[in-house]
Amino acid sequence: MSSYFFRFFICSFLFLLVLTNAHAGSALQQKRSWNSQWDQFILEARLAETLSPTPADVQEVCPNYKILSTTEKDQFWLAFFQGLSYVESSWNTRARYVETTMGKDMVTGKQIVSEGLLQLSYQDLKIYGCNFDWAHDQPLDAADPYHSEKTIFDPARNLRCGMIIFKRIVARRGVIFTRSYWAPLLESRSNRAYRAFMDYIQSHTEMCR
Repeated sequence: MSSYFFRFFICSFLFLLVLTNAHAGSALQQKRSWNSQWDQFILEARLAETLSPTPADVQEVCPNYKILSTTEKDQFWLAFFQGLSYVESSWNTRARYVETTMGKDMVTGKQIVSEGLLQLSYQDLKIYGCNFDWAHDQPLDAADPYHSEKTIFDPARNLRCGMIIFKRIVARRGVIFTRSYWAPLLESRSNRAYRAFMDYIQSHTEMCR
């Protein structure tokens, strides 16, 4: 009799364990959504007017770009950065990835970590003048690398920094696809990230076709 109850207990425990893991897996895989409040952080940059020069390969992404109105161009750049952040972080504001092949971060002194919506790093504040605050974030990072109050996770700071980097790339190279900061924008155009990015753009920029 005791053997029966023991087997029953074990089977029940295993069932609950599987059920719990299934729910946990489902939660982890749950898709995040773009927050419309983030739009303003991209639109305020007015890339249709401030991006210089106009990338020579922009029509690869938006064939009708040259004939779009300024408002339509701004809407295109909004979709552009929505798509870029979707591929980079799945719109997870606290996404982080340790870059094992990129050396030490010149600000933190640690291995470079890509973080936030556009997967940026603390050294971007030194290279590009981005508004991250490592002095504020260091104790938070030590306690919990995913701490929600880290400045690099702030959508406004992260997106604005990403646009600064992108504008610098375009100013230097004159094109979108080059030896880029982000995998979807590499000049090889041969990786899955590029294809996922282009799929997103093509399905969210009707004005470009």
